[in-house]
Amino acid sequence: MLLIGLLCAEPILSQAPAFDTSYVILSSAEYDYRNPSFYKCGSDLNYFIADALFAYEKWSSGTVSNIACRLITFNSMSPEVMLTSDQHINSKPAVAYFSDFSQPQNNKGAVVFESDRNGNKDVYFASFDGSAWSTAVNLTLSQEDERDPAIMPYGINGVYNYLTAYEKNGEIYLKNFFGGSWLDDICITIAESLHCITPEVTPVQYPEQSRFYIAYLKRLNDSLTSITYRYGVISVSGAISLISEVAVRQEGSQSNISFAKALNSWQLNYDYDTLGVKQFYSVAPYQNYYVITNNSEFTEGSNYCGTGSSHGDITGEMPVYAGICWLNRQNDTVSVIARKWGTFNFPKKFFAGTSGYNGFVNMSPKLVHQGMFRLRMIWESEHNGRTALYESYMDDNLSAIPDNEGGSPDRFRLYQNFPNPFNPVTTISYDLPNSGFVMLKVYDMLGREVKTLVNEMKTAGFHKAQFTAEGLASGAYFYRLSVSGIAGEFVAVKKCVVVK
Repeated sequence: MLLIGLLCAEPILSQAPAFDTSYVILSSAEYDYRNPSFYKCGSDLNYFIADALFAYEKWSSGTVSNIACRLITFNSMSPEVMLTSDQHINSKPAVAYFSDFSQPQNNKGAVVFESDRNGNKDVYFASFDGSAWSTAVNLTLSQEDERDPAIMPYGINGVYNYLTAYEKNGEIYLKNFFGGSWLDDICITIAESLHCITPEVTPVQYPEQSRFYIAYLKRLNDSLTSITYRYGVISVSGAISLISEVAVRQEGSQSNISFAKALNSWQLNYDYDTLGVKQFYSVAPYQNYYVITNNSEFTEGSNYCGTGSSHGDITGEMPVYAGICWLNRQNDTVSVIARKWGTFNFPKKFFAGTSGYNGFVNMSPKLVHQGMFRLRMIWESEHNGRTALYESYMDDNLSAIPDNEGGSPDRFRLYQNFPNPFNPVTTISYDLPNSGFVMLKVYDMLGREVKTLVNEMKTAGFHKAQFTAEGLASGAYFYRLSVSGIAGEFVAVKKCVVVK
């Protein structure tokens, strides 16, 4: 039995301005900073992740660039660490970063990137153990170009692993770091007659800890590319199985794909060229179908290079707790546009460049600090004759906080439990504008009842119940409030997490 109406949570309004300021965060008279990159597919269920791994390109000339990394928090950045320091072109960093309930900062991670140091394009890998970086080593070394690397982290039986993807000769390859060593490359498009490029990959999905998606573009002809994604499974032995293949059908050309977290699922963002004008689209992929959204439908001009980021809050308020951003070109001006995802608030515009601008914009995952979270949006723009990285940000509360100071409730409300995650006790608050018969129950992920917290008549007012998780395993649970009375029936459900 699975709960019906599981995500009928009441939306909560923002508590702080979204994307109101912009400023330079990285600039230099000697270098151009380009291609800000984050890992944005972290855990849904972690309120305490306080930092993110941030990588970028550092160009000293048109033929020399190196890869740099920092840890970025709510309002600061760690010192720069150079993963390369040679006279070649090192570019296209992709980031993987683990979320750990017990450790909000300095977790394990890795970066892959493309380099021409051996005379052609190869893929390189460097790992972060929480305090120091390894030396960058090549994952591929052949006479053919290996391009456009992607990477995701995953854990099996407490072991940290990575899955990388890249393109070679119009084929998409996977390479798996499992159990402490790299396994053989796997070509997943060997039966495909079309040229395949630019792979993107998600981490495994909670709670099964085995499923993932890989997406890539197929080159249909010289001017038309189309999205295909595959649904895959990684076994406890590290074996990879690709189960289904889905083509995202649209008449125009699709390009510039990237995954980002969107609450309990993934969002595959991309550019869609229709009638010669690009628009910023997203597709929500499922095993055998998908849902398409035009994110820039009401924005004039050409809209492209879009991305999004949700902090994966374990309430149902994804439209409030997420942001999207993209580039907009109108006449000779290119702007960065940012807004909350799924809401009707007015988007904010920031100047990025003139008609020759070919920059990039990206958005961090959630960064938590003292009951707040921040999404940091970073883009490229000219500054004192060089390319610098600019920033704006969106803040909000992590969850609704009941205001019980005087007065009486004006409506039924079920609040997010606090603390969350918790061990072993948490408090659940709820408001009753009228008296009624109250049932507050806790269920596991399969919909099985595990605790009854309230089962009685309650008067109008502000109420609290304690949930003690003794005897329950670590993981996600749902708590469901139902109220029956003269005002009818009210039902709401939220998630909570037990960590032991």
